[in-house]
Amino acid sequence: MSIEDHPAYVAGRVSPQLAMEKKIDEWVELYADDAILQDPVGVSPLDPSGNGHKGKAAIRAFAEMVMGPENRMDFVVRESYPCGDECANIATIYHLDENGDRTEAITELVPIYKVNEAGKVTSMQAYWHFDTSKDITDHPAYIAGRASPAMAVAGNKQGWLDLFAEDAVVEDPVGKSPLDPSGKGHRGIEAISAFWDLVSGDAQLEFTVKRSFVCANSCVNIASLTNTFKDGKNVSTDLIAKYDVDEAGKITSLKAYWVFDADAQAAFGD
Repeated sequence: MSIEDHPAYVAGRVSPQLAMEKKIDEWVELYADDAILQDPVGVSPLDPSGNGHKGKAAIRAFAEMVMGPENRMDFVVRESYPCGDECANIATIYHLDENGDRTEAITELVPIYKVNEAGKVTSMQAYWHFDTSKDITDHPAYIAGRASPAMAVAGNKQGWLDLFAEDAVVEDPVGKSPLDPSGKGHRGIEAISAFWDLVSGDAQLEFTVKRSFVCANSCVNIASLTNTFKDGKNVSTDLIAKYDVDEAGKITSLKAYWVFDADAQAAFGD
């Protein structure tokens, strides 16, 4: 299956197009009956409870709130990373004037779509900052999202493992791959330790975080990495990494969205 044919990719492209055209009925029909929409994730004036908009009636009410005729926008998807039954996008929303010309960027964001077997969206989580003046650097998820690649680059396995809760799950990349044949992730410290040995044991890692979005108990990073092995093989990729943390600041979930391409196949096997 090509990236463009992936159901979550398709949903992640069709959704903003219908929103720009204000086709609310068609937009709502993209969602499963029991879907949940969080835009942005966490508490905000768009979602005072922070629990998301659950079910089609609530999702329609959200659409009617944000897709009014006065809200003219251009939604540009810059990158997409379909993995498993999900697709993470990097996007920018621009405000349009009465002539349809861009006037300013309203926000940058990372929307993550999850679909069912019928291709219907079951979850849409949009990570963006409603309050751009807020300092995010002391947020536990931000700290974890910076410490994790720093420990990996330093080759500090124990320091990296200490960032995780005992029952944490690592999905890197999300979905089935030679790194995770079951597609269920690496659950618990022992499994996460084995994952380290597989991908980082004898490798030299370069990791650059380009942008971070903090929402609720999560931090989403836009990043790039290069993993160079002693045999000369290397894997270079852009990615989106999402970190969820518990009340103690320990990582409960790490989900990395990137395309497992030919270089990754050569490095890690079929």
